[in-house]
Amino acid sequence: MLLQPTHPKENIFFQKINAIINAIRTKYHGLLQKVLRHKKIVLAVFLGFLGVTFLLFKAVPSGFIPNEDQGFFLVNIQGPEGTSLNYTQKILDQVSQKMAYVKDVDGTFAIADLVLLVPVRIRAWYLFP
Repeated sequence: MLLQPTHPKENIFFQKINAIINAIRTKYHGLLQKVLRHKKIVLAVFLGFLGVTFLLFKAVPSGFIPNEDQGFFLVNIQGPEGTSLNYTQKILDQVSQKMAYVKDVDGTFAIADLVLLVPVRIRAWYLFP
């Protein structure tokens, strides 16, 4: 008697939300019933989409290097805060020298600035498989 369940009145905001959810649920239930009446058509449409997906998968290039590749990549260097410009230039020179030993690197270009990016050009990048 003391602990009887109480049913508080719902807020009008939540009543509207519940009404919307129930309407969507009812429409989904009706759509699901229609779809289940036409199983063969649904299966045929599904297999058609599966076939189109397969054809697109075969037609679209799937290589690691996209056609839009311009034949270079960027090396981002981040040093400690407050690093002097001379120190930064030495680091950039070291990176450029090390990249010169890589077989397929055609050249680098490095300038010490706020952002340290070293563009590295690849030799004959269009010939790579």
